Amino acid sequence: VQRLGSALGGLTTSVSKVMSFLRGVDSEDALGPVAFLRRLEELDLSNNQLGPSLPDEVFVRLTGLTKLRLADNRLERLPRAALGRLGRLRDLNLARNLFADVPSEVGRLSRLERMDLSGQGGGRFLRDLPMTLRSLSSSLTELRLSNNNFQKFPEALLPSSEEPGLTSLRVLALDNNPVDELDEDLAICKCLEKLYLQGTKRLKKLNESARFFYQLRELWIQDSGISRVEVEVATLPRLAMIVLSHEGQLENYDHLRRYVSRQRLCFVQDGGGPLGPDT
Repeated sequence: VQRLGSALGGLTTSVSKVMSFLRGVDSEDALGPVAFLRRLEELDLSNNQLGPSLPDEVFVRLTGLTKLRLADNRLERLPRAALGRLGRLRDLNLARNLFADVPSEVGRLSRLERMDLSGQGGGRFLRDLPMTLRSLSSSLTELRLSNNNFQKFPEALLPSSEEPGLTSLRVLALDNNPVDELDEDLAICKCLEKLYLQGTKRLKKLNESARFFYQLRELWIQDSGISRVEVEVATLPRLAMIVLSHEGQLENYDHLRRYVSRQRLCFVQDGGGPLGPDT
């Protein structure tokens, strides 16, 4: 670690990426020199033992970061002030840590396009999002909340009297959460292309909002409580794939077959990927 720190310390103006190069670091000793890489754009510190927190000085100078990956680090919190200064950040991966809440400063990341908050505390911890997330309505296109403890649809995604909600979302993953219903205002996500709801066993239906997902290409609902898909949803113009556990999942499967091609209805078999009915 000391040799790695010394090597990085001599590259303060030339390095643009420090990626898997740093994987396996189990000490903060190597992070000090990283903080001086002012031109650093991509930093991958995944799969380390950096928790429960990171010191402010690690990110205070890294204002040029566009990609930050901190997955699998047992992190419980981030340096809030330093996070808010990462104004060029486009990709933030915090998956599989121990966050019980998300810093409100993420709302200041005006260029953020992708954020992964999946699997916090093994699915036990994260159940809400900061309302400041609404500030990212024009930038955030991909939000992954898989394997968490959301019991209600996250209000931060929806419009308020002053903000439009996350209208630019193209990918939304809420799979394997105990969420019990989708909010009608989700219809504001007119750019949505992929919606992951598999494993949401308490979710019994798709509400009226689903009829307005005119750009939707993939709908994953296998192993969920959803037992009916309306024809208006199944025949959305760009929808290419509805992923189910089996034919018997939908009470109106035979009715849908009158309107929907066999290629559009796919099944997950033995934990694998989606298979067409004729595969």
